[in-house]
Amino acid sequence: MTEKFEKYLLERDLSDNTIRAYLYALRQFKGRYTSPAKRNLREHKD
Repeated sequence: MTEKFEKYLLERDLSDNTIRAYLYALRQFKGRYTSPAKRNLREHKD
């Protein structure tokens, strides 16, 4: 999943810092939650 997301970000021509930040946030989320349920997304955002 992470590789696909990184490819998606690269295709959007985002900066390296933006891509690193997004991938960090994804790894952080995956470490805390088991599913992308709305509740989990809201908690992570806060």
